[in-house]
Amino acid sequence: ELPVRKNNLLIQKARYKLTAKQFDIITYVVSMVKPQDLPGTMYSFSIKDFCMLLGIDHRNGWHYRAVKEELQHLADKSIWVPTEDGKERLTRWFDDVIIDRGDGTIEVSFHKSIWHYIYEVRKQFTQYPASHSYALSSKYSKYIYDFLKSWQAQGSITVSIEDFIKYDCPCPYTQYKNLRQKVLDVAVNEINKLTDISVSYEPIKIKS
Repeated sequence: ELPVRKNNLLIQKARYKLTAKQFDIITYVVSMVKPQDLPGTMYSFSIKDFCMLLGIDHRNGWHYRAVKEELQHLADKSIWVPTEDGKERLTRWFDDVIIDRGDGTIEVSFHKSIWHYIYEVRKQFTQYPASHSYALSSKYSKYIYDFLKSWQAQGSITVSIEDFIKYDCPCPYTQYKNLRQKVLDVAVNEINKLTDISVSYEPIKIKS
């Protein structure tokens, strides 16, 4: 039940694509961050504990290799995140990633370029129990849950399909029918069954 805290700019306006497992890794490490931590802090966890948390067989060597590969992808992945003054900053998720093969322990630190969006969350931030994100199997459900939690206080949000698939839930489905069937309906069903919020959506047709 550890809380996850993120700056709303990272949730609502950043451009990045993650797999479900990459999303879970980010969620897991962000949940370890404490208010008094400083950029460069190393966070340690075992692959065994991580797999057990997600209901994955930690004794299967494939999962060990998969987590290792996803960590490498995250360390190599750069993302654009808006700044509060209207600019964009090119950031990275992780700086150091160290694995102890002996006991399967992983140590990671967030990159200095992204610390503002994870450490400085005193205003305009979103918080939720990490367990709700882990419960969602679809990567699109994780994105949409993240996004809707950031707007929960407002109650509703209207967003164009273009912005939705560019920022809020990156996906290849530009046609509404495919977006509805493969993303929206799946996410609404999972979020309503497995998390702390109830959600629905309504398409708005614009003449032009």
